[in-house]
Amino acid sequence: MSHSSESVVIERDTPKGVVIKKILTLAVPIILSNLLYTVQNIVSLLLVSPLGSLAIAGVGFASTLLWFIYATMAVVYTGVNVLTAQSVGAGKSANAITSLGIFLSLIFALPMVFFGKAFVLHFLELLSTPKEVVNVALQYLEPIFLLLPFAFATNSINATFNGLGKTKVILYATVFTTLTNIGLAVVLIYGKLGFPKLGVEGAGWAVAVAETLALLVYLPFLIKEEKVSPLRGGLFSLRELLDILKIGLPTGVERLIMSFSYNVFVGLVAVCGATVLAAFQIGLRIEAVSFTVGMAFSFAATTIAGQNFGAKNPYGVRVGIKTTLGVAVFIMTLLGILIALFSQHLAEFFTRDPKVVEWTVKYLYLIALSQPLMAVIFVLAGAIRGLGKTKIPLVVNITNFWLIRLLPAMLLLKFYKTPYIPWGTMILENLTRSATYLYLYRSKILNSVRG
Repeated sequence: MSHSSESVVIERDTPKGVVIKKILTLAVPIILSNLLYTVQNIVSLLLVSPLGSLAIAGVGFASTLLWFIYATMAVVYTGVNVLTAQSVGAGKSANAITSLGIFLSLIFALPMVFFGKAFVLHFLELLSTPKEVVNVALQYLEPIFLLLPFAFATNSINATFNGLGKTKVILYATVFTTLTNIGLAVVLIYGKLGFPKLGVEGAGWAVAVAETLALLVYLPFLIKEEKVSPLRGGLFSLRELLDILKIGLPTGVERLIMSFSYNVFVGLVAVCGATVLAAFQIGLRIEAVSFTVGMAFSFAATTIAGQNFGAKNPYGVRVGIKTTLGVAVFIMTLLGILIALFSQHLAEFFTRDPKVVEWTVKYLYLIALSQPLMAVIFVLAGAIRGLGKTKIPLVVNITNFWLIRLLPAMLLLKFYKTPYIPWGTMILENLTRSATYLYLYRSKILNSVRG
């Protein structure tokens, strides 16, 4: 069977250099896209900062809530990504999967359109958030909720192109979205070019409209692609709709539980005092860069495993994932070394408080040590999802996180109030989770692919 130049199906005669090039062609645009989203969030916060501390707090809370809401979209994203990759690998059309992804996106978004405001009010009241902050958060979120079906549809099409292996299209759309968001934010927050001055609400409209207009960037690429164009037939298939949900639901549940679990972990670090918590928050922002790289290789592994599995090519699955793992471990280990070498400078970029700097540096050393382990976790979880076995990452991630990281930290912190407790269980959990993935992948997953 012949495959297009964009295909990541790996034949036996494919040189290793070509395989590495395919992996980087998939991963690099995703890395750049994710970094642009980070820039977008930082700029949004900077643009509302002149409006006062209340605006910063409200938009900050709202952004955290949006991550939680978007976790529900992981159901559709994962299902569409995996099934598109498997269909393309098998040389089949994925037109119906694209159509169903857009349809399901609308279904998932509608509850937030109608009940989003009530959900936010209830959620923030549970957290005892000051009423003024809640009001600001709602000003920011209301326009985003109103146009959320378009944002979810954009996300689903993003998954389609990821599964197709054409991640440059995702980068083009992200560049457009970032520039549009920043431009609109300046105009709408401060009332430029004849528009009314909307303040925080303007920042929300900028996000909502930019995500909606991104559909226009995807549209010509979507129409052009014969294998994924919803205009080329295959509008509805109950079997494929159920397949999307069957593959995607475990990932959606996993993202929601892990999002909650990470917040619990932050709470455990907070027990150790404000100075340690400040250092940890700085460390998380620096760590976000390596997290972005890891996520990119995870998505690449999903597409490689999915396409080769769809092509009934166990050799391609084995070589593709092994090579992806090697590249990811190399790059993330290098990142870890850089984080360790420049830890002092990175910490001092965020704060001049000597105690905060000291704890930040200690945390960054631990993060540096974790990088190879994180590479294993990201790549093998992504590969296993690409094979359609999404329940495995759900079980592995949650059981390791709670049994190895959270519960021991909760117990030990009752006796020793030191950040070495939660940070130590974090390192141990990275070790056990990566070891679990390696064991399962080598002893169970590869055998099932061969079978």
